[in-house]
Amino acid sequence: MRVDFTVQALMTAFPDMFPSRIAALHTCFCLGGSGFDWVRGELVSYDCRHPRKVSLAARCRASSPDDLAWIYPLHESSWLVAIPDDVTQDWLDAAEEMARFVLAKPAKEGRDPRDRLGICVCGQNPANHGHAHTALARIAAIRAARTV
Repeated sequence: MRVDFTVQALMTAFPDMFPSRIAALHTCFCLGGSGFDWVRGELVSYDCRHPRKVSLAARCRASSPDDLAWIYPLHESSWLVAIPDDVTQDWLDAAEEMARFVLAKPAKEGRDPRDRLGICVCGQNPANHGHAHTALARIAAIRAARTV
């Protein structure tokens, strides 16, 4: 499924959870157990509903560091870090967008006060920057391999 279709499906089906493109990409790439998996170079979820005809431009805000206050802690097996060799170009570009967003966030500890259970979303873990750099290096390697 193309990135834009996936983002639109998430934002249409769950507008409170996904008020922006970056919030949808965060779930796809960073949130473990989100139901997404790499299949033939694309992140797919069998939970996405078909979106109503809605313009992405009308629903998406610009991706700025204020769009998403909290980043889920990344790890070596996060989809942002574990990008397959056969990743499609649009998902590769989206991974770079997410990695650069993570790097734009200052490292801090704490919990999202909106997380009432206290277990789901953690603050911007300092290790996230390292994983984002690892993702960017992987993205650069994939791009380099494709130009040979």
